[in-house]
Amino acid sequence: MVKIDTAKGSTVTVKQELYRERSTGYSPLGVMGVRKPSTKHLGLFKEIFEICGTMKKSDITILVADDDPDYLFQTVFNLEKAGYKTIAVESQAEAESIIARFKPNLAIFDLMMESDDSGFILCYKIKRKYPDVPVILATAVSHETGLSFSIDSDQEKSWIRADKYLEKGIRPEQLDQEVMKLLKL
Repeated sequence: MVKIDTAKGSTVTVKQELYRERSTGYSPLGVMGVRKPSTKHLGLFKEIFEICGTMKKSDITILVADDDPDYLFQTVFNLEKAGYKTIAVESQAEAESIIARFKPNLAIFDLMMESDDSGFILCYKIKRKYPDVPVILATAVSHETGLSFSIDSDQEKSWIRADKYLEKGIRPEQLDQEVMKLLKL
């Protein structure tokens, strides 16, 4: 399902599967509550499909926040090589500043930056402002401290607020796959 805010302030929810209409070709399956689109809806559906169906990696901006300049450079390099646009910041404060004025398509946060819970705080703040933005929490905390956690249970998800937890050191193609999965590309 894709939610699209219209110019009139309402939200339209569309399924991404295709509906075959003999006379008019392809258009997305109905707007929520409409099983079989009428001719009246087909123009809107075609317009929505053009917007939603053509999203490419080059249309996607990923916010990456990490205080380790080497890891930040490597992550940004790999994401840009895969075709994404990136915004790279080195602190929680910089990330908060970006979030206040820009909605990224996805965010990748380090857990420990200025404080031990910077990543948790950023996850909470971005989800509060943009609940639909997927968030990856990337950290080496398990490797460095021996502490481990996950976001597998509902209780953990309720306070971590990330959509995916990854250990640092993930291969570039794995990161790209996780990003595509979260963005449903």
